[in-house]
Amino acid sequence: MFPYVLLLAPWLLASCQGQKTAPQPKGVRLLYTVDSDAMRLRGMKTPDAPVLVATVIDVLRKRLTQAGIDGFELDEVGKSSLDVRLPPPKNAKQLAYWRKLLEHTGALEVRMVATADYGKGKVFDLEAEKKRLRAWLAEPENKKLIAEDPANIARFNNRAGTPEGPASKFLRWAPLRRQPGKKSGTWNWQSSFSPNEVGHFLPLNLHEPTWLNESDFVREKFAASGTMPPGGALSLTGVIRPARVAAWADLTGRSIGQRVAIFVDDAIVIAPVIRERLSGGTMVVGRMGSDGSVKASARVLQAGGPRIVLRLDKQEVVR
Repeated sequence: MFPYVLLLAPWLLASCQGQKTAPQPKGVRLLYTVDSDAMRLRGMKTPDAPVLVATVIDVLRKRLTQAGIDGFELDEVGKSSLDVRLPPPKNAKQLAYWRKLLEHTGALEVRMVATADYGKGKVFDLEAEKKRLRAWLAEPENKKLIAEDPANIARFNNRAGTPEGPASKFLRWAPLRRQPGKKSGTWNWQSSFSPNEVGHFLPLNLHEPTWLNESDFVREKFAASGTMPPGGALSLTGVIRPARVAAWADLTGRSIGQRVAIFVDDAIVIAPVIRERLSGGTMVVGRMGSDGSVKASARVLQAGGPRIVLRLDKQEVVR
């Protein structure tokens, strides 16, 4: 046996030397386009391209720094694109959290849900509005748009007063929140438990002003709260600025029995019914989720800055 071992040894050594270990990843590269068209559809501010991209880079830098992420780089590419380089993530969940920090619109808003009895039908005819939306959603092209991004309902909303949009300028449809399902390509939609829901959209009453938005809160005090037992969920907590607490109490006091929609990141996460006058200065958006999206929302709102919309063009591992 011994001679054969001597003969095999050089071959084993050569074989081991020929195997090259794959280099460890140096990080992740994400290429984004600042989607100014989508921002305009949502009524966001869209300055000229160079100013807009510089503003977005500043916003993203604040978000990543606020979250304690080191070793990232942000660069402008062309007139409307961004090159984002991140350190190697520990796992897919951490990368998803980082992407949420980058892709969050930075929006938080509280508005009244439209009801059939509001203004006794003089402001809008809700049943007629539902029929118009169902007809629009039935079109194959529109089905595709909504499947790509429910926020594309803005295309319908922006055509108010025409056959391609709401009949009333005082009504807007907003998407409910959705999360990826267990099977690839499927979604779990947040249920609002509202009789006015049409195809995962709720009607908003624009005749009433926005009750609150992200600027009405103490930015530094946004937080993800709660515990995470199996099947549990975190809540997003915000502290209303002292100057707005009285107005919040007045609005809720005269709207008992009405439903309000609370948006986070361009979608409705909860639509509760007002049961009593709310005179406290803290608002809790309950049971938003069990993943990093709630913590990402808190971090984004802490960082502040204008609302943005990014479109991911490419994701790659840098070696």
